[in-house]
Order: sequence, then C-alpha cells, then structure tokens
Amino acid sequence: MNTLAAHPPTDQTTHTLTSQSLEQLGLRFGIDYRIEGVGAHVVPVAHGSVHDVSLSPSLHLTLSDLQVERSYWSASRQSVPWFISVVLEGHITATVGSECFALMPGDGLCAHFNSQQSLTVYQPAQPRLRTVNLAVLTTEPHGLPRSPAAPLLHRWRLPEALLLALRANIDQPTSACRQPLVWQGLAQIGRASCRERV
Repeated sequence: MNTLAAHPPTDQTTHTLTSQSLEQLGLRFGIDYRIEGVGAHVVPVAHGSVHDVSLSPSLHLTLSDLQVERSYWSASRQSVPWFISVVLEGHITATVGSECFALMPGDGLCAHFNSQQSLTVYQPAQPRLRTVNLAVLTTEPHGLPRSPAAPLLHRWRLPEALLLALRANIDQPTSACRQPLVWQGLAQIGRASCRERV
C-alpha cells in the first residue's frame, strides 16, 4: 500500500456493478453479497463508481457513488478492529448482532465486528447512494482504543464542517497533500465516537 499522501483517484468513469462483479469484490475483501430477487443469473445491480484508496498499511478508504438498481445486502466475513462509514447521500441500514441503525445523509457509524458476528449493511434501491468507508486494520498508530471484547455498532452525526469537507474532496479532489488531512479528520472524529461506547 501507499503512504498516507496517496493521490486521490481521478478516474470518474461510470461502471455497472453486476451480481458477478460483486461476487468478485466479495472474494477480494471477504464480503458476502445477497441481491434481492436474484438467483444464479448475472444481472445489473448498480451504476456508478467505487474507488479504493490506500492511505497506509493500516488504513483503507473506499469512496462509493452509486445509483442502486436492485436492493442488496453485504456481510463481512472478516474481523476488523474498527470500521467507520459515512453516508453523504442516500440511506442504508447497518446491523451488528442485536444492534441495528438506519443511516441518512450526514450520519456515520463506528463498528467492531468479527466473522461470528458480522457487519451486515442493507443498501436499498435508490437514485443515488454516496458513502465513505474507512477500515482501520490496526489501532496503535492512530491512537484508537483497542477492539472491545464483543462486537459493537454505534451511530453518530458528523459535524457540519467535516461533512462539507468530505463532500468537497469527493466532488473536487484536492491535492495529495491536503486530502489526507480530511481522512485523518474522519478517523479522529470516529475515534471520539468509538470512545463513547468503549
């Protein structure tokens, strides 16, 4: 992976996500996908862009901007110390164990999960779904609390300034020296949110 000053993605080409391409993504990242009303046939699920950005060996960023044609669920099979997700547009529902939250624009979630109690996210069909996901693979370099003994899911509201900065960086990517500051800010706010529950 690259350093924290990784360049933001510049390819804004629209792609079609199919049931087959989601299955391939799932094999790469340890995620099971289930698509509403789909059997073994390859069908379009969403149109748009999904960009993976390597910030550091312990931080993985995914920027997603999709028009969701078919509702689908994703369930992680891996253990992740901390996972932070922000909804910029659209809505999703996230579940870990008995905790379940509906997230609207400006909402964020902070989660710890494992293969026994996975993070399941429901993405309903909708005109536009924009999300920012930050997976923290190790906690020590970032001053995050250690993973709790049990899975955890916490919803929080982003400060308006951070929400505006995230939208600006995705709509008009800034230079490589400025953009990581925004992602670090997201990690810091997420850290504070996580600590409320640990």
